[in-house]
Amino acid sequence: MKSTFYLLIFALFFTSAIKAQEATWETYTTNAYEIKYPSDWDFKNSGAMIMDFLALSPLESDEDNLRENINLVKEDAQNLSIDAYFESSKKMLKKTFQKMDIISSKDVSKNGVSMKKFTYTAEFGDEYLYFNQYYGIQNNIAYVLTFTSEKDKYASFKSIEDKIFESFKLITK
Repeated sequence: MKSTFYLLIFALFFTSAIKAQEATWETYTTNAYEIKYPSDWDFKNSGAMIMDFLALSPLESDEDNLRENINLVKEDAQNLSIDAYFESSKKMLKKTFQKMDIISSKDVSKNGVSMKKFTYTAEFGDEYLYFNQYYGIQNNIAYVLTFTSEKDKYASFKSIEDKIFESFKLITK
């Protein structure tokens, strides 16, 4: 029974990894950053309010309640350090979600820019969601890149999310 379970888990991860590698990818570039995303995702870069773009995965079925997505929010960092901005943001999230469980928080560097990586789960209405975020500040602009998934579907999107995050680069000037 255990070996069947492990084989099923391996197949799930292997299949999602193949999907991420075989997918056609698009590149979105601005003067401040670059990111890649699967070409079958709906991409919107209206710049409405502070959200710079939103990319939505295709619906998996008629019963699918949430389209997994990636978005980028950018705003004036108000001369805050990355640590101060991140702590302020984290406090806001804790007020927003009644139930929030922090999985990890760590310092990372991408393309020579110091960033924070923040992973958590939270209840939002009837949904239990998984969030993975990168926070960075460049030229006093804060960038928050967020991947959102239903918690129980996260594993099947992990390799796609990894590839999207790996492709994200703040352009240093």
